[in-house]
Amino acid sequence: MASITPEVRNGKLIGYRSSLGRGPNGKDRRRFHKTYPEAEAYVESERAGDLGTGELYQRRVEILFNLQQLRKVNASLNEAVEFYLKHGAKKGNPPFDDVVKEFLEEKKQAGRRGKYLEGLEDKWVRFSE
Repeated sequence: MASITPEVRNGKLIGYRSSLGRGPNGKDRRRFHKTYPEAEAYVESERAGDLGTGELYQRRVEILFNLQQLRKVNASLNEAVEFYLKHGAKKGNPPFDDVVKEFLEEKKQAGRRGKYLEGLEDKWVRFSE
């Protein structure tokens, strides 16, 4: 979304222009900087800061869709976030197949034998398909 481009006049580099996309009023959000590090710092501060109106505006469709989905189950956005955080959900949760392999290995170490493990594995495979 954000970009930094050199500003050239009469063949000479005079500075850099940072662009953060369109704001909620529909106008481009651009700013001139004399040095590249200054432009980088500004863009990074905008990204790292609180959700600005620019990001909210850019993600409005996603936000509205999710609010409509929550309305169907009579839940608020706060409840959804609290539930997600409470249950320790992470974006990097392991794939289902890895969890099944780990589960079967634990059953094997607990002393379960051949037919039981084969039947359990067969059921997991059918469930995952």
